[in-house]
Amino acid sequence: MAKKSRLGSFGESELGDLITDTRQFIPKGIQLSNVQNISVNNLKSNSLNSKYFKLESEDYFKRLTEDIEKRGVIVPLIAKKDGTLLSGHNRLRIAKEINLEFVPVQYVLNNLTEEKEREFVIKDNLLRRHLTQDERYKLYRAFYPDFDEHIL
Repeated sequence: MAKKSRLGSFGESELGDLITDTRQFIPKGIQLSNVQNISVNNLKSNSLNSKYFKLESEDYFKRLTEDIEKRGVIVPLIAKKDGTLLSGHNRLRIAKEINLEFVPVQYVLNNLTEEKEREFVIKDNLLRRHLTQDERYKLYRAFYPDFDEHIL
């Protein structure tokens, strides 16, 4: 039985098993800057996000707003050098709505090809979002053009 601590009934090793380190999903070879506090006005949405992912529900945004109001933006957004987001569109939206001036950001230090940028956006969201099987297949098809030939 795990000893009780400030973590509740989970010991530190059990808690580690429940938390996924999302850095493993960053495409190989991508280098990130240190975390910086950046003005929300210096960041912009990436059209790939809205192309591949539907807008979340009102309930989702309500819960995210409550969390950010309480704890701030904990997970840094990831952006290209020009401020175009690769990860964190919903967090940025809420930060702007509640008038946060700055958010934590890491910049991709590499120059990304269109393919690598698309891969980054899809992989980041693919594992974070609650997607239907059809939505997942659509993303796999966008990332792997011959998906149907090999899988279905």
